[in-house]
Amino acid sequence: MKNYRVAFLALFAVFFLASCDEDLIDGLLDVEESFSFSVELPVMTDESDFSATEIFDLSDEVDLINDYGDLIKEVNLEHIYFQIVDYEEDIDVTVDAGSLYVMQVDGSNQQLITNLGELNLLDLVDNPTELTLNEAGVNLLGDLAKTPPHSFMLQYEIQVDEENLPINFTVEFEFTATMVANPLN
Repeated sequence: MKNYRVAFLALFAVFFLASCDEDLIDGLLDVEESFSFSVELPVMTDESDFSATEIFDLSDEVDLINDYGDLIKEVNLEHIYFQIVDYEEDIDVTVDAGSLYVMQVDGSNQQLITNLGELNLLDLVDNPTELTLNEAGVNLLGDLAKTPPHSFMLQYEIQVDEENLPINFTVEFEFTATMVANPLN
């Protein structure tokens, strides 16, 4: 009698698993992990308009991305914090406007991540401030982060009133994100 029960349970399990949605089974095997990374950009200028770019290889900077590589299903950017980490001269300066963009490494497909608006730099010294995110830029950054080679270019632009020049400081952007991967794919 026990053999019939075991056989019946095995047969039921086979039919149950065969009828399950593949995405459901796949989702049960997903690994979700949070991570963060930061980018520092030096700003040294005597011009009222300043722009800096940085190519960022996430697989070199974040072990999690390197470990899962092409098994990554998605990367979701959750927060960006902005602060001044180093400065020289008078930092009691107001930046008239600023922006952070993401694009492919070759400079194509530029998307706005955030507008910084008018900022007093002194208020940002060692004071991480959360930025409001633009969905199109966040989505592009997530796509570039999940897809090998996990690289992208960031561009930071500011406009400063000429009476506040020259300026010399380092800005840090800290990104927090979540990665979803399936190690069995």
